[in-house]
Amino acid sequence: MEISLSLVGLALIIVAWLVQIVFTAKNGKAMRPCFAGLQFFGIALLVVDMYQTAGMFTPLAWLNVASAAGALVMVVLLLRKQGGIWLLFF
Repeated sequence: MEISLSLVGLALIIVAWLVQIVFTAKNGKAMRPCFAGLQFFGIALLVVDMYQTAGMFTPLAWLNVASAAGALVMVVLLLRKQGGIWLLFF
């Protein structure tokens, strides 16, 4: 069975949500940089898979590009606010 990039991308998005939910339940409502980072990479894999499958950017792929851009902006803002790239992993 071949694992598609969409499957990996969706798995990363699910992991991101699980990490965020657990952290929020334990520590409050702060968004974690690792959540936004996993969201970005998961969505980016969806875009790559859509492009490989269709051979072009479909409207859905463009919406995912916009979504990935939003996640990337959140990563940058959170890392600036909280102090460094190493926070992506905690």
